[in-house]
Amino acid sequence: LRQFRVGTDRTGFTYKYRDELKRHYTLGEFWVEVEMEDLASFDEDLSDCLYKVPAENLPLLEEAAKEVADEVTRPRPVGEE
Repeated sequence: LRQFRVGTDRTGFTYKYRDELKRHYTLGEFWVEVEMEDLASFDEDLSDCLYKVPAENLPLLEEAAKEVADEVTRPRPVGEE
């Protein structure tokens, strides 16, 4: 989630999931939808593990999303830490 990026025409790269997490956070929404195709293009082994044993691996993805959301929303107003 932290490193996945997509190319754009003039501006270089867009960090799709980091930007989405930040946007959702500012709206008070605490979720992100990760496309399996994106995950497979980034790390095929991770994608396979998540597909084959989701109950075991989904919590790891959720924790990663929390960490990235925490990073991209700093500094936050007092009381939102």
